[in-house]
Amino acid sequence: MTYIITILVMAGIFYLYSKKEAQRKKSNALIENNEKPSWLEVETDETVIIAGKKSSSLNWIEWSFFMALFFSLFFIVDGIIGRVKEIAIIGFVLLIPALYLGLLYSSFSKTEIFVTSHRIYGAAKFGKRVNLPIDSITAVGTSACHGIDVSTPSGYIRFKFIENNIAVQSAVSKLLNNRQSKAAAPATQNIINTPVSDADELKKFKELLDSGIITQEEFDEKKKQLLGL
Repeated sequence: MTYIITILVMAGIFYLYSKKEAQRKKSNALIENNEKPSWLEVETDETVIIAGKKSSSLNWIEWSFFMALFFSLFFIVDGIIGRVKEIAIIGFVLLIPALYLGLLYSSFSKTEIFVTSHRIYGAAKFGKRVNLPIDSITAVGTSACHGIDVSTPSGYIRFKFIENNIAVQSAVSKLLNNRQSKAAAPATQNIINTPVSDADELKKFKELLDSGIITQEEFDEKKKQLLGL
């Protein structure tokens, strides 16, 4: 009877995994066709540059969680009923990774990320909706579990189990570089267009004379040029 229950539970878990995997592939297919979620279409008309695809690792996490939880409870109940302390201990040991996997899955199962030319939309930890203007982002990088870490003045926002996390990170980095280039361009232009007065030039050559870099004759000649003598 025990073996039959085990086989039925494992079959149910495998069915659940297969169903979730099919949903993941369908969702990624919509992303490849540049289809945006309904909530994004309502909030903005901006074109999505790149969207994050869900990683198959997320389904493995869920499958592993149910397996670990089932066997841990199985051993605990079997140990208590049979009064075999060692078996119950094994069950409690297995319960620790089961709870960790469950927390990891529940934290990032709803993760989404969409990058436009002006902002990042999506859902981060525990499905929290995110709307980050590009101007508010200071840095972006990748992390474990196919993660993307977005740095803002208020802290890090993490997106996990994104299959194309490197491509998304590169797209955001490009937007940040473009923003920095545009910000630096006016400052450079101002420097180029700022005229240098004759007095400033004369002061510079006086410092060169005092330092012994140029001779008195060279200084006098430059002074005549600047003063129009």
